[in-house]
Amino acid sequence: MPVDNVDNLQQDANPHGSVVVVQDSISEPRRSWDGPGLLRYVKNEAIALVNFVRGVRFWLAYYRGKRNPSDMDQCISSWQLAVGSLWKGHLGRRLVANSLGVALERRYHYSGDWDDINASVQAFEDALSECPRTGPSRLLCLTNLGDALQRRYSHLGAPEDIERSIEVLSEALELSQVESRKFRLFTTPNWVRRFTGQRAYDSRHASMLALGGTFQERFERSDNLADIQRALELLQGALDLTPPGHPNRPSTLLTLAIAYRAKSLKFGEISDFERTIEILEEALPLYPQSQRDRYLCLLSLGQALQDRYHETGKLEDVQRALDLFEEIPALLPEGDLEYYLYLRFSAEAQLLRFQELGKVSDLHNSIRMLNEAVEMLPLDHRRRADTVSTLCTALFDRFRQFRISADLSRVIELYVHVLDLRPLGHPRRVDTLLDLGNAELARYSTLSDVEYLPRSISRFSEAGTLLADGHALRGTQETLLGRALIHRYDLFNDPEDLDAGIKLHRQALQRVSGKLFLRVNAMSDLVKAISSRYRLIANIEDLDEAASLCQAILDDLCSPINPDRTDYLELLADTLVLRYRACGRQSDLDDAMNAFCSAVTHPFASAYARLITAKKWLVAINDYALHEQASIAYPLALDLVPQMMNGFAHLDSWRRLQWLDVILDLPCNAALHALAYLGQPKLAVEWMEQSRSIFWSQGLKLRTNFDGLPKELRQKLLETVQSLEASPEIRKTSIETAAGRTESEVEKAADTRRELVHQFDELVAQARKIEGFERFLMPDLYGHLAQAARNGPVVVLLASPISGCAAVVIPSREGEPVHVPLPSITFQSLKAMAERLRLANSGSRGMVVVDQHDPSSVESEGETRKMGVKSTWKKPKDAFEVVFEQMWSDVVRPILQTLALSKPADMAQRPRLWWCPAGPFVFLPLHAAGVRFGQSNRESTSDYVVSSYTPTLRSLIDAHDVLARRPPLDTKALLLAQPSTPRLPPLPNTTHEIDMLSKLFTSEDLLRIRSDASLDFTDSNSSVSISDVVDKLSDISILHLACHGCHDRYDPLESGFALQDGMLTVDKLIKAKTPNAFFAFLSACETASGDLSRGDESISLASAMLYAGFQSVVATMWPMGDSDGPVIAQHVYSKLLQAGGVINPAVIAFAVDEGVRSLQDRGIAPSRWAPYVHMGV
Repeated sequence: MPVDNVDNLQQDANPHGSVVVVQDSISEPRRSWDGPGLLRYVKNEAIALVNFVRGVRFWLAYYRGKRNPSDMDQCISSWQLAVGSLWKGHLGRRLVANSLGVALERRYHYSGDWDDINASVQAFEDALSECPRTGPSRLLCLTNLGDALQRRYSHLGAPEDIERSIEVLSEALELSQVESRKFRLFTTPNWVRRFTGQRAYDSRHASMLALGGTFQERFERSDNLADIQRALELLQGALDLTPPGHPNRPSTLLTLAIAYRAKSLKFGEISDFERTIEILEEALPLYPQSQRDRYLCLLSLGQALQDRYHETGKLEDVQRALDLFEEIPALLPEGDLEYYLYLRFSAEAQLLRFQELGKVSDLHNSIRMLNEAVEMLPLDHRRRADTVSTLCTALFDRFRQFRISADLSRVIELYVHVLDLRPLGHPRRVDTLLDLGNAELARYSTLSDVEYLPRSISRFSEAGTLLADGHALRGTQETLLGRALIHRYDLFNDPEDLDAGIKLHRQALQRVSGKLFLRVNAMSDLVKAISSRYRLIANIEDLDEAASLCQAILDDLCSPINPDRTDYLELLADTLVLRYRACGRQSDLDDAMNAFCSAVTHPFASAYARLITAKKWLVAINDYALHEQASIAYPLALDLVPQMMNGFAHLDSWRRLQWLDVILDLPCNAALHALAYLGQPKLAVEWMEQSRSIFWSQGLKLRTNFDGLPKELRQKLLETVQSLEASPEIRKTSIETAAGRTESEVEKAADTRRELVHQFDELVAQARKIEGFERFLMPDLYGHLAQAARNGPVVVLLASPISGCAAVVIPSREGEPVHVPLPSITFQSLKAMAERLRLANSGSRGMVVVDQHDPSSVESEGETRKMGVKSTWKKPKDAFEVVFEQMWSDVVRPILQTLALSKPADMAQRPRLWWCPAGPFVFLPLHAAGVRFGQSNRESTSDYVVSSYTPTLRSLIDAHDVLARRPPLDTKALLLAQPSTPRLPPLPNTTHEIDMLSKLFTSEDLLRIRSDASLDFTDSNSSVSISDVVDKLSDISILHLACHGCHDRYDPLESGFALQDGMLTVDKLIKAKTPNAFFAFLSACETASGDLSRGDESISLASAMLYAGFQSVVATMWPMGDSDGPVIAQHVYSKLLQAGGVINPAVIAFAVDEGVRSLQDRGIAPSRWAPYVHMGV
């Protein structure tokens, strides 16, 4: 019996020579004929004859046509009626019943319905019961019954089926030795078989093939060497009956090769792999190029080549397999039900090539094809388990590549399902146990789900009990179990687990001595295990052995183009660092640095893997203060960040954002190194800008207008960007459905995005070949970044847990940047200040409004805030003032002193200053820093400068450029209020707010949501829906939102503004078209706040507005007072629209500052005036 999904395909496609008839089941048991009348006799005979002939017609239509399943169904129905019309004992009944069984087997082959195979066994048993003890009809029925029992055994594993199969086939083989011309009366003539696309029939040949396949099937479950030897003996005998030129020789060679493959997979003898390929290479030319059965040989040879690749590591075998598989679509007609075999095995080969070369497109193609294959198969199809297992392998590789946790969860879920389909005794149960255990172990090791560790150990242990000592999978089982025990040692520190794990790894290494891939795994796991033992007992010999093993992997087992080479180089570097700590040999440290460098620069590994290694390299560098090495490592690591994100460009926005967690403090650390050890502030600014706010920076590339490029290239870029923005993002990863789609449709959509991203990158590469565009869409150099300071100084603030804090002041677009050390502040103290403000704010939210229309009339308790939380503000010197004083003394004052700024006599003469914060600085209100507020001798930021913020230098430059290119602004304002929101506290002042502001605009300048002229403006623009707002965004230049704001710390892209029917999210805003947008006033809570854990990549509503196309934004850093919003808004809009509605962008920051100072002058608590910030121009 062939193995691994090509099993018995050639027999399925060409049944063993019975009359070509099929049936689902035989009806009730027939009674012996009791002598009916002549009329009844004639009637039954006529019914049987008509239905038999009708069934033959449908049979011929099936084989000579497009193998339409309905033809086979009609054939079966006809022959069922024919059998039912013949009484028990009728001479023709055994022939029709036998043919019916053959037809049922044929339908089972493409449908996978086990009811068909059960019915075929019943039909053959019925036919056999009517055969005499000898004779050609008995031989035919014995052969077909034995074959059907073998098939049923392959699924159910009932021992009685395989024993009965061997019994009847052995009898058939004995009968076949007696040559009888009469036998041909009971089989389809060979000329008919040729006409219907079948091979010639020989009884002895068929009996030997069937019995050989049965012994092979039993071998696959029992591992009994005698069974496979008997199978090979019988199959070789069958081959001897088909000399060169015989029409049955190709199929016999194929069957013999599959038996050798079964033996090779069990015992791993390279000679068996070679023999399998040799036989298949002989068989392939014997199949005509256009013969459908050729695909079976192509599949088998491709699989055999993949098997040899696993043993030898020769990639050319995988490529040859892929070339063979590409012939198959031409051999299978459109809609062929066996097309899934091509999809599965071609996907499997592409998956191997991905694992060897790291070409991500191979991985994506593999998953797409496997999803198509799985969707072709019914839930109860006999090959579904094998196909789903291969899909799990691909999904698991995708998880390792992209760390999408939903992929791993789905892999485990599917493997559990496959395990249920492979009960105890199934030959592939061990494979599934090992695969499932490996996925569960990955769930523990990567996601820290502790419950999965004991599960994985249980799977590996069960697999061990099912494997014979010499089984080819024994080494894999020992490697995986040893790996799991080492993880359990790391968790519980039980030395017995460590010793057992090392012992298993050593045993596995001996078992897989001739298997390249398995040997590498066993050696790398052994390195990790003995390194753990060194940490326990400090035996330097363990590190010596570990280093030797690592070097052996790199020198002898891992090819220079293998993507995993980065992992092994990193393993070597870690080992050498450990040994350096123990022995102090400088050569070990030098070699470790070289290994790290080689790992990070290995071009065949993914950018993600190299970036993770680069971060470990930098940890070692910082541990030993290797500043020269840092100067090499930082630029390499920074260059990998955009490469990594380009590789993930096909993923949805939320997943791209999650990936940025791996960057964290890297940009700040690099910039601070450039300042402290290289003395290069310009380089510090370049490095900082290169790898910060990557999420926004990547998106802004698509918003480029591509001016100056040749017309044709520019048009192609614009069209590609348009297609990318139009392509849907799928946030789900379920295999069955995603936004109502099948998984294959999801993968096709992802493929489309990948192709568009690749097309965009190719067009960008073309642009860089044009003179003057050599750095097109590349990281900006300082000369361009300094343009951010065209209207005032820009201060870049840096903070790192390992390098401290500092600032770089860019005084003007022509001025030299200045490094400002901040020795009095640390990364930890910055985080503490940000946390203190958060906690203080949560304890001081709110005032109760006495007069809803008089913002100055407030009491000190209870005002409803725009996060719907009530609390009390306490007057004594609070956390806000403490933090503001520390910010002033430790951060702001040193910077202002560097700029040599003094208090101007006229506050209108204060210069603008932009803060560009990084790390914890992002969460501090630097504009509010100061001491002695409310006193004549106060000192504060706003006494010297008018503050604005920008998330990156590039975003500020782009905003300035857009305004410079834009003609005079046309005022179109959308003012919105949400006084009452479902499930949230009311905000009564919001309607007063937009009513007050609407009076500052002309009626032509205001956009109304509801066109009903009888409604006043407030009613028209209150309690609006998401679609109402989105539909207007393309027309507006000003957007004012007075509503609840919500920051989602888990999924920042779901942060948004609460409207009548839901949340207007960041995700929706950044996809909106806003060609005329200029200014947004976000009169809502926490619109400028983000997640402290994300640092530079924190996503806020305000930054989303900048990304969406607004150049100027007013927002809040924490919950605001419902009565305060109108105060600030009135100041801003009265200044902005002084000249009769004409927009003056320069006054916005001054107006916000004036509004904040007015609250200060009235003695309002710092928690209420400090949250208001201006971002942008």
